[in-house]
Amino acid sequence: MKKTIEKTFEWNQMNGYKQKVITLSLVDRFKNKGVIFSEPHMFFILNLGKPKCVFGYEGEEMKYTRIHDDSASEMEKLISKHMMD
Repeated sequence: MKKTIEKTFEWNQMNGYKQKVITLSLVDRFKNKGVIFSEPHMFFILNLGKPKCVFGYEGEEMKYTRIHDDSASEMEKLISKHMMD
């Protein structure tokens, strides 16, 4: 079994590809819970919050993404606010 390595990036330090991966990952997670966000809307929220994001890798293969714990509380507030809009 390969060891998972986590790499953390600030939102503004990520290239467009990494930002899109985080955006689509969150859109998909919310959709699985019955909450619909469009990709542009989620991208807008992420641009407001500028979270730290974590990418989990096994070797060169990306296995998962998540919002870093340092940014989670603020992002939860922003997402909740925009769910009500």
